[in-house]
Amino acid sequence: MEKAVEEIPADELITLLLRASLSSEALAAGSRLAAQVDEVRTWLARQGYIKLASSDGGAHYATIDFTAALAELPGFRRDPRQSPLSRSAIDVIAFAGSLAGSGSVTLRSSCNFDETSVKYVAEAIMYAAGFMDGAADPTANDPGDGGLNSRAHDALLEELF
Repeated sequence: MEKAVEEIPADELITLLLRASLSSEALAAGSRLAAQVDEVRTWLARQGYIKLASSDGGAHYATIDFTAALAELPGFRRDPRQSPLSRSAIDVIAFAGSLAGSGSVTLRSSCNFDETSVKYVAEAIMYAAGFMDGAADPTANDPGDGGLNSRAHDALLEELF
């Protein structure tokens, strides 16, 4: 492959990653999640954690070394001011690595996702569960006072206080 990883458009990189992970929906979901979040994809590529390769038959594919990427996260969590990544990106890497089988983080312990990332995380969960065409919409297409669930939540809070 002639292009540097950083130069490959996200959709093309996702195709290369999926090609290498066809045997596992969870691995595919974790790889796809990492490639969908711009900050995560860029950091993984710059650190050399995304590898490009070709099969004996000439098919190009890509893999992510989640084990190596996950090894850096404890330092970023200890001193967030020194981290090159946002808290959301750190949690995306941890969760994607866990889906891919390289870590063991729970969703509960990694809930610092921003609005864009949480959409991709929800879709990764659906993808790993076999719902490959599932889509998530964190704003429920209602930018005003929130959707049905958030209004019900607010109503319950008002009842309590």
